[in-house]
Amino acid sequence: NVMLEEASAKLVIKLVPLSGVRIDLGDYVMRNIRNLSAQMCLLILKAHQNFKTISNTLNVFVGMVVNDDGLIYKEELQELLTSQGLASFEDILRHAKTEGVKIEKRLKHIEDQFEDIRNAEEGLIELSAQHMSKQELEQLRQTALKDEADILNAEEQCQKLVRQLYLQLHHCMDEFINGLPLDADSVLHLTRMVNISLLVPCARYFEGVHIRTVKTVDLELAEDMPWEEWIEVQTPTATNVQVWAEKYFPLRVRQQGVHMNTLRAKEEVTIRDEKDMTAPKIKPKGETAGSRFWMHLQGAAQKRLSDTELRLIPRFDPPLRRSERHISEESRLMDFAVTALRNPTLPLEAYANAILLLADQKDEERGRLCVPHVPTFFQVGVRDPWLCRLMCVELLHEVLYPDKHLAPLLFQALVSDTTPADMKLEILRNLRYVLHPTMTPLEGFQEFVELVKTRPLKVAKLGFDDDEEHEAVLGSDQGVAQPGSAASSLMSALHHQLPPAFQEAILLVMESIIARDPEETEVLLRENEHPAGAVIFPDDAPRRFKFWQELHYYLTKTHPDVQAAAVRVVLMMFWQIPNEIIQLIARTAKDADTAETQCAGEYWMLLPLVRLLAHRSKEVVDDVLLIFIPLARDMDELRGEKQYDREADQEAQMAAQMAEEDETPEQKLRHYAMDMISNAMRSELLTDVVVKMGPRFAVRAMEWPPVVRDFLLQILLTDRVLVEMTMTDLSDEFWDVIIHLLKVGGV
Repeated sequence: NVMLEEASAKLVIKLVPLSGVRIDLGDYVMRNIRNLSAQMCLLILKAHQNFKTISNTLNVFVGMVVNDDGLIYKEELQELLTSQGLASFEDILRHAKTEGVKIEKRLKHIEDQFEDIRNAEEGLIELSAQHMSKQELEQLRQTALKDEADILNAEEQCQKLVRQLYLQLHHCMDEFINGLPLDADSVLHLTRMVNISLLVPCARYFEGVHIRTVKTVDLELAEDMPWEEWIEVQTPTATNVQVWAEKYFPLRVRQQGVHMNTLRAKEEVTIRDEKDMTAPKIKPKGETAGSRFWMHLQGAAQKRLSDTELRLIPRFDPPLRRSERHISEESRLMDFAVTALRNPTLPLEAYANAILLLADQKDEERGRLCVPHVPTFFQVGVRDPWLCRLMCVELLHEVLYPDKHLAPLLFQALVSDTTPADMKLEILRNLRYVLHPTMTPLEGFQEFVELVKTRPLKVAKLGFDDDEEHEAVLGSDQGVAQPGSAASSLMSALHHQLPPAFQEAILLVMESIIARDPEETEVLLRENEHPAGAVIFPDDAPRRFKFWQELHYYLTKTHPDVQAAAVRVVLMMFWQIPNEIIQLIARTAKDADTAETQCAGEYWMLLPLVRLLAHRSKEVVDDVLLIFIPLARDMDELRGEKQYDREADQEAQMAAQMAEEDETPEQKLRHYAMDMISNAMRSELLTDVVVKMGPRFAVRAMEWPPVVRDFLLQILLTDRVLVEMTMTDLSDEFWDVIIHLLKVGGV
């Protein structure tokens, strides 16, 4: 028998939960009940067994690891932590509550059957032929009672172990700090336990883009928010929960146009004890009736825009016996939180719990202890926008720098000569989110912009001549002075041999600046009128910088991630002033000959963007196609979509106006596109582009995503393009391409 040897038995038991099939280990447990080790018991508890086997295993485990004083031995405590014991106990308690409800229903059904038999004996009803006898029902009741006893015993033993772990939690923290190798799930449970012991809230986050709402059945109760989603939350080790939820702007989601900083959404989040809209709402920071509750998300639209953060503090009855004095020692608490934050493999919730733990005490002593770990905090903020907000708002702003705006403070750290290069990179990656209005008010943003314009950002050069690169980037000192924008001042820190990660991070910060301040784009357009470049840092070391020349470089000759960031900058400018930007992109040969700008040559910006349609990132391709909306379709078609009966009654016109208000930014942009470029200019532009790219460009394009192929085919089907392709020297090559496409792709 393969289970005779302990090594092979461990391997088999480890495979049980991975097999997808429930395999009963009850006989193995009973045969070896005196010889089971602590590790073997923990493996069996994870193997999805019935409660009889779980109950027997827990009895053995508790008797083995707990001494006469009720303490868990150190070796067994280490085994429990490294073998995912914390998660196993919580899973057993959660499963026990579910099975307990089922047992209650079974016993209720059996009692109803007994009641039917008594009524039949009294002649009140007649029983069917399939009705079970008293003996059969009694057997079922005894089985159910035994199952109930096993469940209750498993719950009792698990609660005993969990409560003892809370009492010895400082030892668990020390083991983790000293390098005990815990898996990510165990660290998550440990951070929850530490926060619960100190009455610090635990946090969970739900991104709106990942929530799938459905239309409610009861439209009257829903009023004007018919789309809903119920999310069940359980804390099986607790008696009840103090809970509250808040909505937040989705920093991860890229916003568009004038809506980039606000959400036009009617949405609500409530907490209820039951999955029922008639159940009373629990007030913020109120307590639930039990360990399970429901978060109810409602909205006027099916697509949910806002994110939701849930914070909860589980309560226990009777109260936990806690070693609060040992847990709350500043050195131990700080070491525990920092050790968790430095672990790169944990769930986001574990990092959030550690941040809230450090941010709970807002005094000078906590701030002093946090200062040496600021680089770690920035590394955590890069992992997710939610963590960036928590870290910046809850920890950096409220604990370390309560009287200062964070964005200017971060930029001062960037320009400091003592800040290491790797830390500058982490600061830049966080700064793109910190600049959002939900994290930095207007006053702080203006202070940040002023610093960017007056304090040069210097990033370490990587082994090449500084003066030579400096001249290539900054250009000539001749011409009329044009004050540079904040974006130009920041971009001047870039140089061509800078690592792509730095280039990408700086470009994304520029995107955030342009998104926050529409006037930045207008200033940048004026800079393009000065071939010698705009003057930056006039009070420090005045010099000129050619923003558009550098942007062209990063669109064409850099790493794909840097190209993606450069496209985002162009798209953000396009959202701010689309008409002017599309005119700049669509400069014809005639314009190129007459205008004095930073980049000479016709279509200097259009051709690089067309080539980026072959980019490996779908997001970049979508961004470029969005910029090309005014070029993609005939303006008469767009006008046809926009027209409605002008002689319609007033009510119809009002309905049309309301529908226009509900349009997405992309739909608004499509309708606005009709005024950006004339049909004649569009035809001339597309013809020249196709001629420059060559007909064989279409062959390569057929290997690109379908949306790109559709866009290029629309260009080829433009009348003037067809005439140019079929009536000039390009006709032979054009027809060869068409025949090839028909052979490969079909009619």
